[in-house]
Amino acid sequence: MFLDEIGDMPLHLQPKILRVLQERQFTRVGGKEVITVDIRLIAATNCNLEEMAKNGEFREDLYYRLNVIPITLPALKDRNDDILLLSEYLLNKYGNLLKKGPKRLSDELITIFKNYSWPGNIRELENVIEYLVNITKDDIITPENLPVTMKQKICTDTENGPDYCLKTQLEQYECKILSSMLDRYGRTTESKAKIASILGINLATLYRKLSKYNLQN
Repeated sequence: MFLDEIGDMPLHLQPKILRVLQERQFTRVGGKEVITVDIRLIAATNCNLEEMAKNGEFREDLYYRLNVIPITLPALKDRNDDILLLSEYLLNKYGNLLKKGPKRLSDELITIFKNYSWPGNIRELENVIEYLVNITKDDIITPENLPVTMKQKICTDTENGPDYCLKTQLEQYECKILSSMLDRYGRTTESKAKIASILGINLATLYRKLSKYNLQN
């Protein structure tokens, strides 16, 4: 049996759970028959139960009964490698569920995901992925497709700060300008020299920017 957010359980209900764990028995609400159970219990919380027990906010006996094999799971923002794996799994899950076909995240969006603080952890990631699969028509999901609430969080995130938001927007704008000029003037060496001249940068700088945004070809 899995009990999520066990730290939010009211104190008056905790003895009932303790009885089930200790005696392997319970009685249904309104019933008289004592039912014996054989279960393995997993409980999860984002609270510090030890501190709550010391403060009288959580039963100490229940805390020690639950804390047999504790597993500490780091926040999603501290597990960069997991973010991409989970995103790919969720893209496949909701792509099949919503019959939207295969989709993938753009390189820019992957960078944003890895730098985002994810205050809602995996639940927030799953909600965002479900939203993106629903509303994105193209096969590649870009930062422009992000929900407004997440864009606002990125801009005010205390870890990345507004500078990160500004940097991201400037890079996206620069990429669009370069892509537009390549479409207009062409991609030959002579065309790129002309673009560099128009932008007021040297040719080497232009090539670095084209490489940065994968616009070489």
